[in-house]
Amino acid sequence: MSEECLRLVGWIEKGALGLTAVFSMAGWVVGGPAVAAGVAAGGLVALVNFKALRWFTARAVVSAGKKSVKGIALISGALRYLALSVVLWALVSSRLVDLFGLLVGLGIVSLAVIVAGLRHGLEASRSADVVG
Repeated sequence: MSEECLRLVGWIEKGALGLTAVFSMAGWVVGGPAVAAGVAAGGLVALVNFKALRWFTARAVVSAGKKSVKGIALISGALRYLALSVVLWALVSSRLVDLFGLLVGLGIVSLAVIVAGLRHGLEASRSADVVG
């Protein structure tokens, strides 16, 4: 991966963690501890899934010439989704977290990706204006 891409992915991860904290505090104010716990749990689950996806993708790229890569990618993806399903099932069935808060938390990484993309596009636009 290029240095610029790694910097962007790092910003997404840090941004998602910060957004999780901000949205959790807002959830506490608006809906109480169950909503805040749902947002925090959803944000952390989504962030761990994002990091796992990055790790598995990097491993697949490194071993791209090997025949077993496709099988390993399928197995690792299935295991990741199985683990994600078990964690989400446990969170919802325990009723310790609010379902709406959990869904908001699960969307935080997507929001961080959008914000990072807009930020990167604005930086590229500014640097193009300076050069051009």
